[in-house]
Amino acid sequence: MHVGHRLPLIALLWVVSQMAQARVGLADWHMETPGGNRINNYSDRSLYLKDGQQLDRLERWYFYHGCIIGEQLGEPYIEQLSDGDRYSFDERTRRWFIVDERSEKVLIYSDSLVWNRALEDKSLRPRLFTRWLVTDPAVLTNGLFWIFLIARWWFITIPVLWLVLAVMLRAWKRERFNWRKPYTICALVIWLFVLSRILFENWLSSL
Repeated sequence: MHVGHRLPLIALLWVVSQMAQARVGLADWHMETPGGNRINNYSDRSLYLKDGQQLDRLERWYFYHGCIIGEQLGEPYIEQLSDGDRYSFDERTRRWFIVDERSEKVLIYSDSLVWNRALEDKSLRPRLFTRWLVTDPAVLTNGLFWIFLIARWWFITIPVLWLVLAVMLRAWKRERFNWRKPYTICALVIWLFVLSRILFENWLSSL
């Protein structure tokens, strides 16, 4: 396709990305928890339960055995320094929480030692690894990300996508997906990366 024919498409993608940024903002995100509740950072990094309960100032969290376990920042305040004011959080009001998504029961702890004992008692400490989250991990499966990437960096993303397509076509037509051939090996690496990334973005629970 001639470059001139691509201009309307590029312009359209740019306009859509600008509209999306104006409405939500690329720094804004939202995600659905395994239990069907919502976390977003529209006004604060907050958890919204289906029964109307809300937890604000989330610092980090993980999902395990039907629960959301995490930490909350303390109360915000303005710290006056010699070089200007700084937005800080009072460590004395830091909180830790356990939310059962099935019963929508929320437990808040003001002592980390008590919280850790509760995790042990309730078997909520992952055995293999803890996947702490601070944002929505979705990238490849986020349509807004792709709109922004293509619209803003089309001179990089379009050649890269054409290169990936060329590798796939050569692996199919020239090598018949022979895993001993170079294009097929490249194609397998690309597919493994994409599939592992999709799995990483959609498998939110700790193990």
